[in-house]
Amino acid sequence: MKPLPEVLAARAVHQYRRRDIFAYVSLRQYLKNHAALRDIWSDEIAMDLVADRKQPYYNEVKSFKEIHAQTFETEFRSIHIPGPNEILAETALLAACAEAGGAFRCHPSVYSYRLCNNPSDNVGVFEPYFDGFKQRHTDIAAACHAQPDAIVIYTDIRKYYPSITLDRALSAWRRVCKEVNLEARYAALGEKLFSDSRIYQNPDEPDQKLLTGPMLSHVIGNLIFRDIDEDLSAHLPNGYFRYVDDVAIVAPRERALAIEQRLEEQLKRLDLELNHGKRIEVSASKWLKGENDFVDNPGVSWKTFVGDMKRLLLFYPQERKTLQTLFNLTGIRILPIDYADAVHERNFLENINHYIRFRWFRRSTRAKSWAGVIANQAVELRRRYAAELETLLNEFESLREYERKRKLYRLRFLVARMAYLGLSQDLPVISQAISGIPEMAMASAVYDSIASRRVTQLMKYGPTAAQSAAQPLRAGGDTVTCGEVDWSKNEVIQAYAVFRLNGLKVEGVPVTVLHPIVRFSDWTELSFSLFKERDGYFRELGCIHGMDDPDANRWAIETAFDPDDAMVFDMQEIMQASS
Repeated sequence: MKPLPEVLAARAVHQYRRRDIFAYVSLRQYLKNHAALRDIWSDEIAMDLVADRKQPYYNEVKSFKEIHAQTFETEFRSIHIPGPNEILAETALLAACAEAGGAFRCHPSVYSYRLCNNPSDNVGVFEPYFDGFKQRHTDIAAACHAQPDAIVIYTDIRKYYPSITLDRALSAWRRVCKEVNLEARYAALGEKLFSDSRIYQNPDEPDQKLLTGPMLSHVIGNLIFRDIDEDLSAHLPNGYFRYVDDVAIVAPRERALAIEQRLEEQLKRLDLELNHGKRIEVSASKWLKGENDFVDNPGVSWKTFVGDMKRLLLFYPQERKTLQTLFNLTGIRILPIDYADAVHERNFLENINHYIRFRWFRRSTRAKSWAGVIANQAVELRRRYAAELETLLNEFESLREYERKRKLYRLRFLVARMAYLGLSQDLPVISQAISGIPEMAMASAVYDSIASRRVTQLMKYGPTAAQSAAQPLRAGGDTVTCGEVDWSKNEVIQAYAVFRLNGLKVEGVPVTVLHPIVRFSDWTELSFSLFKERDGYFRELGCIHGMDDPDANRWAIETAFDPDDAMVFDMQEIMQASS
Protein backbone atom coordinates (compact mmCIF):
# COMPACT_ATOMS: atom_id res chain seq x y z
CA MET A 1 0.00 0.00 0.00
CA LYS A 2 1.57 3.26 -1.11
CA PRO A 3 1.67 6.20 1.31
CA LEU A 4 -1.16 8.67 1.10
CA PRO A 5 -0.13 11.84 -0.76
CA GLU A 6 -0.38 14.86 1.48
CA VAL A 7 -2.07 18.13 0.59
CA LEU A 8 0.69 20.02 -1.25
CA ALA A 9 1.66 17.19 -3.60
CA ALA A 10 -1.98 16.50 -4.40
CA ARG A 11 -2.69 20.19 -5.04
CA ALA A 12 0.23 20.44 -7.44
CA VAL A 13 -0.79 17.32 -9.38
CA HIS A 14 -4.46 18.27 -9.63
CA GLN A 15 -3.65 21.85 -10.67
CA TYR A 16 -1.24 20.87 -13.43
CA ARG A 17 -3.38 18.12 -14.92
CA ARG A 18 -5.52 20.97 -16.23
CA ARG A 19 -2.59 23.24 -17.13
CA ASP A 20 0.16 21.32 -18.93
CA ILE A 21 0.39 17.63 -19.75
CA PHE A 22 4.21 17.51 -19.68
CA ALA A 23 4.40 19.08 -16.24
CA TYR A 24 1.70 16.69 -15.03
CA VAL A 25 3.47 13.60 -16.35
CA SER A 26 6.81 14.65 -14.87
CA LEU A 27 5.17 15.41 -11.50
CA ARG A 28 3.62 11.93 -11.42
CA GLN A 29 7.01 10.38 -12.07
CA TYR A 30 8.72 12.64 -9.53
CA LEU A 31 6.18 11.61 -6.89
CA LYS A 32 7.00 7.93 -7.28
CA ASN A 33 9.56 8.90 -4.65
CA HIS A 34 7.28 8.36 -1.66
CA ALA A 35 9.18 10.89 0.44
CA ALA A 36 8.14 13.60 -2.03
CA LEU A 37 4.47 12.91 -1.23
CA ARG A 38 4.93 14.52 2.18
CA ASP A 39 4.15 18.19 2.73
CA ILE A 40 7.53 18.66 4.36
CA TRP A 41 9.20 17.80 1.04
CA SER A 42 7.43 20.59 -0.85
CA ASP A 43 7.72 23.03 2.05
CA GLU A 44 11.41 22.44 2.77
CA ILE A 45 13.32 20.22 0.32
CA ALA A 46 11.81 21.56 -2.92
CA MET A 47 12.01 25.14 -1.66
CA ASP A 48 15.69 24.71 -0.74
CA LEU A 49 16.48 23.18 -4.14
CA VAL A 50 14.91 26.15 -5.92
CA ALA A 51 16.52 28.69 -3.58
CA ASP A 52 19.99 27.21 -4.19
CA ARG A 53 19.82 26.73 -7.96
CA LYS A 54 22.08 28.80 -10.17
CA GLN A 55 20.13 28.61 -13.42
CA PRO A 56 16.33 28.55 -13.88
CA TYR A 57 14.71 26.50 -16.63
CA TYR A 58 11.24 26.62 -18.17
CA ASN A 59 9.45 24.92 -21.02
CA GLU A 60 8.17 27.66 -23.32
CA VAL A 61 4.83 26.34 -24.58
CA LYS A 62 3.31 27.90 -27.68
CA SER A 63 -0.36 28.18 -26.71
CA PHE A 64 -2.75 29.05 -29.55
CA LYS A 65 -4.31 32.50 -29.17
CA GLU A 66 -6.11 33.39 -32.42
CA ILE A 67 -5.94 33.74 -36.19
CA HIS A 68 -5.03 37.35 -36.96
CA ALA A 69 -7.99 39.02 -38.68
CA GLN A 70 -5.89 40.91 -41.26
CA THR A 71 -2.86 38.70 -41.92
CA PHE A 72 -4.50 35.33 -41.18
CA GLU A 73 -1.32 34.38 -39.34
CA THR A 74 -1.63 32.01 -36.39
CA GLU A 75 -0.78 33.86 -33.18
CA PHE A 76 0.45 32.19 -29.99
CA ARG A 77 1.00 33.09 -26.35
CA SER A 78 4.28 32.03 -24.77
CA ILE A 79 3.49 30.13 -21.56
CA HIS A 80 6.53 29.29 -19.42
CA ILE A 81 6.01 26.08 -17.45
CA PRO A 82 8.35 25.30 -14.53
CA GLY A 83 9.79 21.89 -13.65
CA PRO A 84 8.55 19.61 -10.84
CA ASN A 85 10.81 21.01 -8.10
CA GLU A 86 9.67 24.57 -8.74
CA ILE A 87 6.02 23.49 -9.03
CA LEU A 88 6.12 21.85 -5.60
CA ALA A 89 8.01 24.78 -4.05
CA GLU A 90 5.57 27.26 -5.60
CA THR A 91 2.64 25.20 -4.30
CA ALA A 92 4.04 25.46 -0.76
CA LEU A 93 4.66 29.18 -1.23
CA LEU A 94 1.11 29.89 -2.37
CA ALA A 95 -0.35 27.77 0.44
CA ALA A 96 1.54 30.04 2.86
CA CYS A 97 0.18 33.11 1.04
CA ALA A 98 -3.37 31.79 1.34
CA GLU A 99 -2.89 31.19 5.04
CA ALA A 100 -1.40 34.67 5.54
CA GLY A 101 -4.51 36.21 3.97
CA GLY A 102 -4.76 39.96 3.57
CA ALA A 103 -4.24 41.09 -0.01
CA PHE A 104 -3.23 37.53 -0.97
CA ARG A 105 -6.91 36.67 -0.79
CA CYS A 106 -8.78 37.99 -3.81
CA HIS A 107 -10.93 41.04 -3.36
CA PRO A 108 -14.64 40.00 -3.26
CA SER A 109 -15.13 41.64 -6.67
CA VAL A 110 -12.52 39.32 -8.26
CA TYR A 111 -13.51 35.82 -9.36
CA SER A 112 -10.33 34.45 -10.94
CA TYR A 113 -7.24 32.78 -9.46
CA ARG A 114 -8.59 32.60 -5.94
CA LEU A 115 -6.06 30.79 -3.78
CA CYS A 116 -7.39 27.65 -2.14
CA ASN A 117 -7.90 28.69 1.47
CA ASN A 118 -8.97 25.37 3.03
CA PRO A 119 -5.87 23.72 4.55
CA SER A 120 -7.26 20.22 3.92
CA ASP A 121 -8.53 20.88 0.37
CA ASN A 122 -6.33 19.35 -2.32
CA VAL A 123 -8.34 20.06 -5.48
CA GLY A 124 -5.66 22.48 -6.67
CA VAL A 125 -3.60 25.54 -5.78
CA PHE A 126 -6.45 27.75 -6.98
CA GLU A 127 -10.16 27.21 -6.62
CA PRO A 128 -11.60 25.70 -9.84
CA TYR A 129 -11.67 28.54 -12.35
CA PHE A 130 -15.10 27.76 -13.78
CA ASP A 131 -16.61 27.90 -10.27
CA GLY A 132 -15.48 31.52 -10.08
CA PHE A 133 -16.81 32.23 -13.55
CA LYS A 134 -20.26 30.86 -12.65
CA GLN A 135 -20.28 32.73 -9.33
CA ARG A 136 -19.60 36.00 -11.15
CA HIS A 137 -22.52 35.25 -13.46
CA THR A 138 -24.78 34.68 -10.43
CA ASP A 139 -23.65 37.93 -8.79
CA ILE A 140 -24.16 39.95 -11.98
CA ALA A 141 -27.70 38.52 -12.13
CA ALA A 142 -28.34 39.67 -8.55
CA ALA A 143 -27.11 43.18 -9.43
CA CYS A 144 -29.40 43.29 -12.48
CA HIS A 145 -32.41 42.22 -10.41
CA ALA A 146 -31.63 44.91 -7.84
CA GLN A 147 -31.37 47.64 -10.51
CA PRO A 148 -33.89 47.03 -13.31
CA ASP A 149 -32.92 50.34 -14.95
CA ALA A 150 -29.22 49.43 -15.08
CA ILE A 151 -27.03 48.55 -18.00
CA VAL A 152 -24.27 45.93 -18.08
CA ILE A 153 -20.94 46.90 -19.63
CA TYR A 154 -18.40 44.22 -20.53
CA THR A 155 -14.94 45.56 -21.25
CA ASP A 156 -11.57 43.92 -21.74
CA ILE A 157 -8.09 44.98 -20.61
CA ARG A 158 -5.61 44.79 -23.46
CA LYS A 159 -2.50 42.62 -22.94
CA TYR A 160 -2.91 42.45 -19.19
CA TYR A 161 -0.19 39.97 -18.17
CA PRO A 162 2.34 40.87 -20.92
CA SER A 163 2.30 44.48 -19.67
CA ILE A 164 3.38 43.70 -16.09
CA THR A 165 7.05 44.48 -15.56
CA LEU A 166 9.24 42.49 -13.19
CA ASP A 167 10.05 45.66 -11.27
CA ARG A 168 6.37 46.38 -10.67
CA ALA A 169 5.76 42.74 -9.73
CA LEU A 170 8.61 42.73 -7.23
CA SER A 171 7.41 45.98 -5.69
CA ALA A 172 3.88 44.60 -5.23
CA TRP A 173 5.25 41.37 -3.76
CA ARG A 174 7.41 43.15 -1.20
CA ARG A 175 4.60 45.49 -0.19
CA VAL A 176 2.07 42.72 0.46
CA CYS A 177 4.60 40.41 2.16
CA LYS A 178 5.29 43.23 4.61
CA GLU A 179 1.57 43.98 5.10
CA VAL A 180 0.70 40.39 6.04
CA ASN A 181 4.02 39.65 7.77
CA LEU A 182 4.69 36.65 5.53
CA GLU A 183 7.35 34.36 6.94
CA ALA A 184 10.79 35.43 5.72
CA ARG A 185 11.66 32.21 3.88
CA TYR A 186 8.50 32.42 1.77
CA ALA A 187 9.05 36.10 0.98
CA ALA A 188 12.63 35.25 -0.01
CA LEU A 189 11.48 32.44 -2.30
CA GLY A 190 9.15 34.81 -4.11
CA GLU A 191 12.02 37.24 -4.67
CA LYS A 192 14.19 34.36 -5.86
CA LEU A 193 11.59 33.41 -8.46
CA PHE A 194 11.48 36.99 -9.76
CA SER A 195 15.29 37.08 -9.86
CA ASP A 196 15.37 33.77 -11.73
CA SER A 197 12.83 35.11 -14.21
CA ARG A 198 15.16 38.02 -14.88
CA ILE A 199 18.12 35.66 -15.39
CA TYR A 200 16.09 33.38 -17.65
CA GLN A 201 15.04 36.23 -19.93
CA ASN A 202 18.26 38.29 -19.91
CA PRO A 203 19.57 40.02 -16.77
CA ASP A 204 20.95 42.95 -18.79
CA GLU A 205 17.74 43.77 -20.64
CA PRO A 206 15.72 46.63 -19.09
CA ASP A 207 11.97 46.65 -18.51
CA GLN A 208 11.57 42.89 -18.43
CA LYS A 209 8.08 41.48 -18.15
CA LEU A 210 6.56 38.98 -15.74
CA LEU A 211 6.61 35.45 -17.15
CA THR A 212 3.18 34.05 -17.97
CA GLY A 213 2.90 30.47 -16.77
CA PRO A 214 4.18 30.17 -13.20
CA MET A 215 1.30 30.14 -10.70
CA LEU A 216 2.84 33.04 -8.77
CA SER A 217 2.29 35.27 -11.81
CA HIS A 218 -1.48 34.97 -11.43
CA VAL A 219 -1.26 36.01 -7.78
CA ILE A 220 0.92 38.99 -8.77
CA GLY A 221 -1.62 40.00 -11.43
CA ASN A 222 -4.30 40.22 -8.74
CA LEU A 223 -1.99 42.08 -6.32
CA ILE A 224 -1.10 44.73 -8.90
CA PHE A 225 -4.77 45.26 -9.73
CA ARG A 226 -5.84 45.29 -6.06
CA ASP A 227 -5.99 49.08 -5.64
CA ILE A 228 -8.19 49.41 -8.73
CA ASP A 229 -10.49 46.60 -7.52
CA GLU A 230 -10.87 48.27 -4.12
CA ASP A 231 -11.41 51.74 -5.58
CA LEU A 232 -14.04 50.77 -8.14
CA SER A 233 -15.84 48.46 -5.70
CA ALA A 234 -15.99 51.32 -3.18
CA HIS A 235 -17.44 53.67 -5.81
CA LEU A 236 -19.83 51.02 -7.12
CA PRO A 237 -20.69 48.47 -4.40
CA ASN A 238 -22.07 45.20 -5.82
CA GLY A 239 -21.72 46.53 -9.36
CA TYR A 240 -18.08 45.86 -10.31
CA PHE A 241 -16.97 42.34 -11.28
CA ARG A 242 -13.57 41.25 -12.63
CA TYR A 243 -12.53 37.89 -14.05
CA VAL A 244 -8.80 38.08 -15.02
CA ASP A 245 -8.84 40.84 -17.69
CA ASP A 246 -12.59 40.82 -18.33
CA VAL A 247 -14.51 43.49 -16.36
CA ALA A 248 -18.28 43.76 -15.98
CA ILE A 249 -19.98 46.93 -14.65
CA VAL A 250 -23.65 47.00 -13.60
CA ALA A 251 -25.30 50.37 -12.82
CA PRO A 252 -27.68 52.96 -14.29
CA ARG A 253 -26.20 54.18 -17.55
CA GLU A 254 -24.61 57.47 -16.48
CA ARG A 255 -23.13 55.87 -13.38
CA ALA A 256 -21.83 52.86 -15.35
CA LEU A 257 -20.16 55.11 -17.93
CA ALA A 258 -18.52 57.15 -15.16
CA ILE A 259 -17.10 53.98 -13.57
CA GLU A 260 -15.86 52.79 -16.95
CA GLN A 261 -14.09 56.12 -17.44
CA ARG A 262 -12.60 55.88 -13.94
CA LEU A 263 -11.33 52.38 -14.77
CA GLU A 264 -9.69 53.66 -17.96
CA GLU A 265 -7.97 56.48 -16.10
CA GLN A 266 -6.68 54.16 -13.40
CA LEU A 267 -5.32 51.73 -15.98
CA LYS A 268 -3.08 54.45 -17.43
CA ARG A 269 -0.87 54.51 -14.33
CA LEU A 270 -0.24 50.78 -14.88
CA ASP A 271 0.52 51.39 -18.57
CA LEU A 272 -2.62 49.44 -19.48
CA GLU A 273 -5.59 50.29 -21.66
CA LEU A 274 -9.04 48.98 -22.48
CA ASN A 275 -9.66 47.01 -25.65
CA HIS A 276 -12.60 49.02 -26.98
CA GLY A 277 -13.08 46.55 -29.81
CA LYS A 278 -14.37 44.00 -27.29
CA ARG A 279 -16.67 46.36 -25.40
CA ILE A 280 -20.32 45.30 -25.10
CA GLU A 281 -23.22 47.24 -23.55
CA VAL A 282 -26.61 45.68 -22.81
CA SER A 283 -29.64 46.52 -20.66
CA ALA A 284 -30.09 44.63 -17.39
CA SER A 285 -33.45 43.29 -18.57
CA LYS A 286 -31.89 41.88 -21.74
CA TRP A 287 -28.93 40.46 -19.79
CA LEU A 288 -31.31 38.60 -17.47
CA LYS A 289 -32.58 36.53 -20.40
CA GLY A 290 -29.33 34.58 -19.96
CA GLU A 291 -29.53 34.38 -16.17
CA ASN A 292 -29.96 30.59 -16.20
CA ASP A 293 -27.42 29.83 -18.92
CA PHE A 294 -25.25 27.82 -16.51
CA VAL A 295 -28.05 25.98 -14.70
CA ASP A 296 -28.15 22.26 -15.49
CA ASN A 297 -31.35 20.85 -16.95
CA PRO A 298 -33.25 18.25 -14.91
CA GLY A 299 -32.16 14.66 -15.36
CA VAL A 300 -28.78 13.50 -16.59
CA SER A 301 -26.18 16.25 -17.09
CA TRP A 302 -22.51 16.27 -17.98
CA LYS A 303 -21.74 16.73 -14.29
CA THR A 304 -23.85 13.75 -13.16
CA PHE A 305 -22.52 11.62 -16.03
CA VAL A 306 -18.89 12.27 -15.11
CA GLY A 307 -19.64 11.86 -11.40
CA ASP A 308 -21.36 8.52 -11.92
CA MET A 309 -18.55 7.32 -14.18
CA LYS A 310 -15.95 8.19 -11.54
CA ARG A 311 -18.04 6.48 -8.85
CA LEU A 312 -18.17 3.33 -10.95
CA LEU A 313 -14.40 3.35 -11.54
CA LEU A 314 -13.67 3.97 -7.86
CA PHE A 315 -15.94 1.31 -6.38
CA TYR A 316 -15.80 -1.22 -9.21
CA PRO A 317 -12.43 -0.69 -10.96
CA GLN A 318 -12.76 -4.08 -12.64
CA GLU A 319 -15.63 -2.60 -14.70
CA ARG A 320 -13.26 -0.26 -16.53
CA LYS A 321 -12.72 -2.61 -19.47
CA THR A 322 -16.43 -3.30 -19.78
CA LEU A 323 -17.16 0.42 -19.80
CA GLN A 324 -14.51 1.00 -22.45
CA THR A 325 -16.01 -1.72 -24.64
CA LEU A 326 -19.47 -0.17 -24.37
CA PHE A 327 -18.09 3.27 -25.18
CA ASN A 328 -16.39 1.84 -28.27
CA LEU A 329 -19.61 0.13 -29.40
CA THR A 330 -21.67 3.30 -29.00
CA GLY A 331 -19.09 5.63 -30.58
CA ILE A 332 -18.16 7.44 -27.36
CA ARG A 333 -14.55 8.71 -27.49
CA ILE A 334 -13.70 8.51 -23.80
CA LEU A 335 -10.83 6.56 -22.25
CA PRO A 336 -11.74 5.98 -18.58
CA ILE A 337 -8.70 6.36 -16.34
CA ASP A 338 -7.63 3.55 -14.03
CA TYR A 339 -8.37 4.15 -10.33
CA ALA A 340 -7.36 0.62 -9.26
CA ASP A 341 -4.14 1.62 -7.48
CA ALA A 342 -5.61 4.81 -6.05
CA VAL A 343 -8.45 3.01 -4.24
CA HIS A 344 -5.99 0.92 -2.24
CA GLU A 345 -4.94 3.94 -0.26
CA ARG A 346 -5.69 3.58 3.42
CA ASN A 347 -7.94 6.62 3.90
CA PHE A 348 -10.11 5.73 0.91
CA LEU A 349 -10.75 2.25 2.31
CA GLU A 350 -11.48 3.75 5.72
CA ASN A 351 -14.02 6.12 4.17
CA ILE A 352 -15.68 3.24 2.37
CA ASN A 353 -16.00 1.35 5.65
CA HIS A 354 -17.57 4.45 7.16
CA TYR A 355 -20.09 5.05 4.37
CA ILE A 356 -20.98 1.41 3.78
CA ARG A 357 -23.05 1.48 6.99
CA PHE A 358 -25.58 3.81 5.36
CA ARG A 359 -28.30 2.14 3.31
CA TRP A 360 -28.52 5.09 0.85
CA PHE A 361 -24.82 4.69 0.03
CA ARG A 362 -25.09 0.96 -0.69
CA ARG A 363 -28.17 1.54 -2.82
CA SER A 364 -26.62 4.40 -4.82
CA THR A 365 -23.38 2.54 -5.53
CA ARG A 366 -25.26 -0.56 -6.65
CA ALA A 367 -27.46 1.55 -8.91
CA LYS A 368 -24.45 3.12 -10.56
CA SER A 369 -22.25 0.04 -10.67
CA TRP A 370 -23.34 -1.10 -14.12
CA ALA A 371 -21.26 0.14 -17.01
CA GLY A 372 -24.35 0.09 -19.22
CA VAL A 373 -25.97 2.82 -17.13
CA ILE A 374 -23.01 5.10 -17.78
CA ALA A 375 -22.94 4.32 -21.50
CA ASN A 376 -26.67 5.03 -21.77
CA GLN A 377 -26.16 8.38 -20.04
CA ALA A 378 -23.52 9.28 -22.64
CA VAL A 379 -25.87 8.38 -25.50
CA GLU A 380 -28.67 10.44 -23.93
CA LEU A 381 -26.35 13.45 -23.59
CA ARG A 382 -25.29 13.02 -27.22
CA ARG A 383 -28.92 13.13 -28.36
CA ARG A 384 -29.71 16.21 -26.29
CA TYR A 385 -26.51 18.12 -27.07
CA ALA A 386 -26.72 17.36 -30.80
CA ALA A 387 -30.23 18.82 -31.00
CA GLU A 388 -29.26 21.92 -29.01
CA LEU A 389 -26.10 22.43 -31.04
CA GLU A 390 -28.02 22.24 -34.33
CA THR A 391 -30.49 24.88 -33.12
CA LEU A 392 -27.72 27.15 -31.86
CA LEU A 393 -25.67 26.93 -35.06
CA ASN A 394 -28.71 27.76 -37.18
CA GLU A 395 -29.16 31.07 -35.35
CA PHE A 396 -25.58 31.95 -34.47
CA GLU A 397 -24.73 33.92 -37.63
CA SER A 398 -27.56 36.36 -36.95
CA LEU A 399 -26.51 37.08 -33.35
CA ARG A 400 -24.89 40.39 -32.44
CA GLU A 401 -22.89 41.76 -29.51
CA TYR A 402 -24.20 40.55 -26.14
CA GLU A 403 -26.39 37.77 -27.54
CA ARG A 404 -23.40 36.51 -29.51
CA LYS A 405 -21.11 36.70 -26.44
CA ARG A 406 -23.72 34.88 -24.36
CA LYS A 407 -24.35 32.13 -26.89
CA LEU A 408 -20.63 31.71 -27.59
CA TYR A 409 -20.17 30.35 -24.06
CA ARG A 410 -22.82 27.72 -24.70
CA LEU A 411 -21.40 26.93 -28.12
CA ARG A 412 -18.00 26.24 -26.58
CA PHE A 413 -19.66 24.04 -23.97
CA LEU A 414 -21.50 21.94 -26.56
CA VAL A 415 -18.61 21.68 -29.02
CA ALA A 416 -16.18 20.61 -26.28
CA ARG A 417 -18.43 17.78 -25.14
CA MET A 418 -19.56 16.62 -28.57
CA ALA A 419 -15.91 15.99 -29.46
CA TYR A 420 -16.25 13.01 -27.07
CA LEU A 421 -19.90 12.15 -27.63
CA GLY A 422 -20.74 13.02 -31.28
CA LEU A 423 -21.29 10.41 -33.97
CA SER A 424 -18.38 10.15 -36.40
CA GLN A 425 -20.52 11.13 -39.38
CA ASP A 426 -21.66 14.30 -37.62
CA LEU A 427 -18.18 15.65 -36.86
CA PRO A 428 -17.38 17.00 -40.38
CA VAL A 429 -20.80 18.70 -40.46
CA ILE A 430 -20.17 20.40 -37.12
CA SER A 431 -16.64 21.35 -38.19
CA GLN A 432 -17.94 23.02 -41.34
CA ALA A 433 -20.64 24.85 -39.39
CA ILE A 434 -18.21 26.36 -36.86
CA SER A 435 -15.33 27.00 -39.30
CA GLY A 436 -16.57 30.52 -40.07
CA ILE A 437 -16.66 31.56 -36.40
CA PRO A 438 -13.23 33.08 -35.58
CA GLU A 439 -13.26 31.97 -31.93
CA MET A 440 -13.91 28.36 -33.03
CA ALA A 441 -11.11 28.01 -35.58
CA MET A 442 -9.06 25.65 -33.42
CA ALA A 443 -12.13 23.60 -32.47
CA SER A 444 -12.98 23.18 -36.16
CA ALA A 445 -9.48 21.82 -36.83
CA VAL A 446 -9.82 19.46 -33.85
CA TYR A 447 -13.07 18.08 -35.25
CA ASP A 448 -11.53 17.59 -38.69
CA SER A 449 -8.62 15.67 -37.21
CA ILE A 450 -10.89 13.40 -35.14
CA ALA A 451 -13.13 12.68 -38.11
CA SER A 452 -10.32 12.02 -40.63
CA ARG A 453 -7.53 10.92 -38.24
CA ARG A 454 -5.29 13.28 -40.21
CA VAL A 455 -3.54 15.91 -38.08
CA THR A 456 -1.75 17.97 -40.74
CA GLN A 457 -3.85 21.12 -40.35
CA LEU A 458 -4.16 20.70 -36.59
CA MET A 459 -0.38 20.77 -36.09
CA LYS A 460 -0.17 24.47 -37.02
CA TYR A 461 -2.33 25.29 -33.98
CA GLY A 462 0.33 23.89 -31.68
CA PRO A 463 0.29 21.78 -28.50
CA THR A 464 -2.96 23.20 -27.08
CA ALA A 465 -4.90 21.96 -30.10
CA ALA A 466 -3.02 18.65 -30.09
CA GLN A 467 -3.93 18.01 -26.45
CA SER A 468 -7.57 18.92 -27.19
CA ALA A 469 -7.70 16.21 -29.85
CA ALA A 470 -5.43 13.61 -28.24
CA GLN A 471 -7.97 11.94 -25.95
CA PRO A 472 -10.74 11.36 -28.52
CA LEU A 473 -8.14 10.39 -31.14
CA ARG A 474 -6.56 7.84 -28.80
CA ALA A 475 -10.01 6.41 -27.99
CA GLY A 476 -10.41 5.64 -31.70
CA GLY A 477 -7.04 3.92 -32.22
CA ASP A 478 -3.33 4.42 -31.76
CA THR A 479 -2.40 5.77 -35.21
CA VAL A 480 -2.93 9.08 -37.03
CA THR A 481 -1.41 10.42 -40.22
CA CYS A 482 0.34 13.70 -40.98
CA GLY A 483 1.17 15.33 -44.28
CA GLU A 484 3.69 18.08 -44.97
CA VAL A 485 4.20 20.58 -42.15
CA ASP A 486 6.88 23.11 -41.26
CA TRP A 487 9.14 21.25 -38.82
CA SER A 488 11.17 24.38 -38.15
CA LYS A 489 8.34 25.81 -36.03
CA ASN A 490 8.33 25.09 -32.31
CA GLU A 491 4.54 24.85 -32.13
CA VAL A 492 4.54 22.05 -34.72
CA ILE A 493 7.22 20.09 -32.85
CA GLN A 494 5.37 20.57 -29.57
CA ALA A 495 2.09 19.37 -31.12
CA TYR A 496 3.84 16.25 -32.42
CA ALA A 497 5.31 15.62 -28.97
CA VAL A 498 1.84 15.85 -27.41
CA PHE A 499 0.54 13.16 -29.74
CA ARG A 500 3.47 10.90 -28.94
CA LEU A 501 3.11 11.50 -25.20
CA ASN A 502 -0.52 10.38 -25.46
CA GLY A 503 0.51 7.13 -27.16
CA LEU A 504 -0.40 8.08 -30.73
CA LYS A 505 1.81 6.99 -33.62
CA VAL A 506 2.04 9.69 -36.27
CA GLU A 507 2.52 8.21 -39.74
CA GLY A 508 4.00 10.36 -42.48
CA VAL A 509 6.68 12.07 -40.40
CA PRO A 510 9.63 12.07 -42.83
CA VAL A 511 12.52 12.04 -40.36
CA THR A 512 13.21 11.28 -36.73
CA VAL A 513 12.46 14.45 -34.75
CA LEU A 514 15.24 14.83 -32.19
CA HIS A 515 14.00 17.83 -30.25
CA PRO A 516 14.27 17.09 -26.49
CA ILE A 517 10.51 17.41 -25.97
CA VAL A 518 10.00 14.62 -28.51
CA ARG A 519 12.73 12.46 -26.99
CA PHE A 520 10.98 12.76 -23.64
CA SER A 521 7.54 12.00 -25.10
CA ASP A 522 8.61 9.14 -27.34
CA TRP A 523 10.81 7.26 -24.85
CA THR A 524 13.39 5.06 -26.64
CA GLU A 525 17.12 4.51 -26.33
CA LEU A 526 17.57 7.89 -28.05
CA SER A 527 15.94 9.42 -24.99
CA PHE A 528 18.91 8.46 -22.79
CA SER A 529 20.73 11.42 -24.33
CA LEU A 530 18.41 13.64 -22.26
CA PHE A 531 20.55 12.86 -19.22
CA LYS A 532 23.23 15.07 -20.80
CA GLU A 533 20.91 17.50 -22.59
CA ARG A 534 22.01 21.15 -22.70
CA ASP A 535 18.43 22.27 -22.09
CA GLY A 536 18.18 21.96 -18.31
CA TYR A 537 14.39 21.61 -18.31
CA PHE A 538 14.37 18.43 -20.36
CA ARG A 539 17.53 17.14 -18.72
CA GLU A 540 15.62 17.27 -15.42
CA LEU A 541 12.56 15.57 -16.93
CA GLY A 542 14.74 12.87 -18.45
CA CYS A 543 16.46 12.17 -15.14
CA ILE A 544 13.11 12.01 -13.35
CA HIS A 545 11.80 9.56 -15.96
CA GLY A 546 14.84 7.29 -15.64
CA MET A 547 15.84 4.29 -17.73
CA ASP A 548 13.80 1.53 -16.11
CA ASP A 549 10.28 1.94 -17.45
CA PRO A 550 9.75 2.96 -21.11
CA ASP A 551 5.97 3.10 -20.45
CA ALA A 552 6.21 5.54 -17.53
CA ASN A 553 4.65 8.41 -19.53
CA ARG A 554 1.66 6.36 -20.58
CA TRP A 555 1.20 5.07 -17.02
CA ALA A 556 1.00 8.65 -15.75
CA ILE A 557 -1.70 9.58 -18.27
CA GLU A 558 -3.84 6.45 -17.93
CA THR A 559 -3.90 6.07 -14.13
CA ALA A 560 -5.27 8.18 -11.30
CA PHE A 561 -2.93 9.82 -8.80
CA ASP A 562 -5.33 9.46 -5.87
CA PRO A 563 -9.07 8.95 -5.29
CA ASP A 564 -9.63 12.71 -5.57
CA ASP A 565 -8.16 12.80 -9.08
CA ALA A 566 -10.82 14.32 -11.32
CA MET A 567 -11.68 12.91 -14.72
CA VAL A 568 -10.17 15.62 -16.92
CA PHE A 569 -11.43 16.16 -20.47
CA ASP A 570 -8.82 18.29 -22.20
CA MET A 571 -11.06 19.65 -24.94
CA GLN A 572 -13.52 20.84 -22.28
CA GLU A 573 -10.81 22.39 -20.09
CA ILE A 574 -9.14 24.22 -22.97
CA MET A 575 -12.41 25.54 -24.42
CA GLN A 576 -13.55 26.79 -21.00
CA ALA A 577 -10.20 28.44 -20.30
CA SER A 578 -10.29 30.24 -23.66
CA SER A 579 -13.71 31.71 -22.83
